[in-house]
Amino acid sequence: MSPLRQALQDYLAVRRALGYRLQRPEKLLAQFLTYVEARGEAHLRLATMVTWATLPAGASRSWVSHRLSVIRGFASHVHALDPATDVPPADLLPSRPSRATPYLYSEPVSTAARSASGGDRHHRGVGVHGRHPPAVLQCPLDLPPVGPPSRAHASVRRLPSPAS
Repeated sequence: MSPLRQALQDYLAVRRALGYRLQRPEKLLAQFLTYVEARGEAHLRLATMVTWATLPAGASRSWVSHRLSVIRGFASHVHALDPATDVPPADLLPSRPSRATPYLYSEPVSTAARSASGGDRHHRGVGVHGRHPPAVLQCPLDLPPVGPPSRAHASVRRLPSPAS
């Protein structure tokens, strides 16, 4: 067994003792070590890590980032035993989260919703934090249905009324 394969067995044993299952990382790291050994390298090099992580060509950014992240943990472990081992920086090949594009109502639609709900009268006596006033959410326009906020997430408080 090569020193890198032995280091992989030790790394997996330590991580599993800490409670990690590591089924996919074990497969990925075994594939990575096969790639390293096929190149005839005895130490983990940054260029080799990046080249392997970006395989296959056209892989998604999140998959590439995940592959390099798995290698990074193993490389940190090996670096403690072999200072010639490179450890990829955390900001190398980062994964960008893909978020849904929010739908923003145009000013005319927003104004029409406020008008249909009785104007701004709901803003004077009751403050709703973190949510739109319920009257705006239940207006009779052709807007996508939105339910009222749940009591667990909305806090409503009465503001003092002005003295008459």
